[in-house]
Amino acid sequence: MKFKSHSLRSVEQTGSFVPYYNPRVIALSEVSYDFGVQMYTKENLEPLDVEKHVIENQNMYFGSLGATAPSICSQIVEGALILGSNNVSILNNGDWSFIVSDFDWLNANGESNLNSQNAFSGMFPFPEAGINSCRSEYFAYVFSSALVIANEHDVKMIKGDSSDLEEFTQLRSTISSFKRILGFKFISVI
Repeated sequence: MKFKSHSLRSVEQTGSFVPYYNPRVIALSEVSYDFGVQMYTKENLEPLDVEKHVIENQNMYFGSLGATAPSICSQIVEGALILGSNNVSILNNGDWSFIVSDFDWLNANGESNLNSQNAFSGMFPFPEAGINSCRSEYFAYVFSSALVIANEHDVKMIKGDSSDLEEFTQLRSTISSFKRILGFKFISVI
């Protein structure tokens, strides 16, 4: 088969169709493209309300069922194991869910510098668990009416009132041999 070569002029004259051929030449400076892309400035940026984001996007962190006490506990347990715990348990007593460990995972020397003083103040990266991972302790804060942590010597109330602290202290006395306890009363937030 022999191919016939055409110049641009002969294509115009013969009326042959070449799909990528445009007989008009347009200077690039005359072309305006609108792909729906908007340029943003510093004035357009607003700080993210992390707690509101987590509540409104529960499926991103917990799947289609949203946040539940067992899902929050299992994520915290996985984090504790990654950080060095050998024995971690989830205990439930009434409205309370407890994570009990033989290792103080909250004060472990992790890459994100998280500790028992700041663990509940926001979402923190968790590079030890992989790219795009975050620590889960904050979820216990967001989805609880009461949150208390304890080690062998101290008890610290993060959220709740004195009756919650009293309940936690009473329940804690029934748990033996631990380095760290995190207890919270789950509330569903929609």
